[in-house]
Amino acid sequence: MSYCIRITIAVGLYFLTLGLEFLGLFPSYSTRLIAVFSLGVLVWSFTLEWVLEGRQEVAWVSFARVLKGVLFAVPVYFFVRTTRDASLSAWAYVWSLAVSVAIIALIVFRRYGWSHKRISVSQMRQVLFSAFPVGLATIFSQYSMFFGTFVVGYLLNESEVGYFSAGHRIIVFIWAYVIVSSNRVILPTLARYFLSSQIEFQTFMRKFFRLCSMVAVPIGLLGTLAAPTLFPILYGNEYSSSVLVFQVLIWGLEAAMVRSIFEVGMIASEDQRLYLRVTAIQAFVYTCTSIILTSVFGILGTAAACLLSEVAILFYVVVIYSHARRVSYVQDLWKPLVSLSGSALVWVVLSFSPYLRNIASLLTYVIIFTALKGITADDVRLFKSVLGLDRLVNSVQG
Repeated sequence: MSYCIRITIAVGLYFLTLGLEFLGLFPSYSTRLIAVFSLGVLVWSFTLEWVLEGRQEVAWVSFARVLKGVLFAVPVYFFVRTTRDASLSAWAYVWSLAVSVAIIALIVFRRYGWSHKRISVSQMRQVLFSAFPVGLATIFSQYSMFFGTFVVGYLLNESEVGYFSAGHRIIVFIWAYVIVSSNRVILPTLARYFLSSQIEFQTFMRKFFRLCSMVAVPIGLLGTLAAPTLFPILYGNEYSSSVLVFQVLIWGLEAAMVRSIFEVGMIASEDQRLYLRVTAIQAFVYTCTSIILTSVFGILGTAAACLLSEVAILFYVVVIYSHARRVSYVQDLWKPLVSLSGSALVWVVLSFSPYLRNIASLLTYVIIFTALKGITADDVRLFKSVLGLDRLVNSVQG
């Protein structure tokens, strides 16, 4: 039932976007991109990944997402060279979505069949009412994710849109394939813990926070150091303006990664209205900061708006969410932060070539974090569980 409702809403939003485009409400140079990405939203509404995730069968979901990433990355690497090729990357994204959705749909229909039950108006109203907070919160979240691109498109020129999108696209990729995927897999487990025991729920939240903090800081460090080398390989030398944008955006991503832990906890603990309030406030803050900072500092201001809003909302969530207040998370952060500080100090002090300095900085982080015993056997088991590696191995062996 909810599947049909979601498709109906997606179709409505797609034609609404086309209507706004027809009325000339979007800049002429971005209309094609908006139309193509809107088609991607329509295609993604057909996904049935949630069926397999709800049953904790993530092996095929993992495969489909990896395949989606490959089908998107390969055409972008070989064919996207200038800002004029932005539409090609959009079409590659839609193509990768379509193949992924088709594979998952084929698996689900073969395993579980298809229900032909009719939906009454009262049933549809009941489902919409119960799902409304999370659905609207998801819209706010997506709005915050992509609003920066629209602001750059309105306030700046076409080249700036291309430079910002080049850095932002990688952030979206990491968000979708690492953070959102992990959160969706962990949600059923969190919900079961909440129903069985508040103590177990908070304990698991604490462990998940610890895991994400251990993953987030190295991702931010690696992305910051690798960006000057990565972008010429992916996009060409003319995208050097995207490097600093990406280096700022990736730390906003780290704050979002930590914040998302509490948001999943809100959904699992049946506190969806609080989740809606958080995403609505985030959308408002990001809208204001993006417009102001983009007007003053250009695309770097847009990236800074993302970082500032994510950090502000993270602190806000920690203050208002009761399960976050009941558990101290500071002691799980100090080891990654101390390791990061040592790594940054090495990078600043050394005067080697950029490559050697980056390697030395990364090694410093690993050495300090290992010396502080930052990871335990329990962390490794949880990491495998979140990624579905244990179930993937069992599925392959079976």
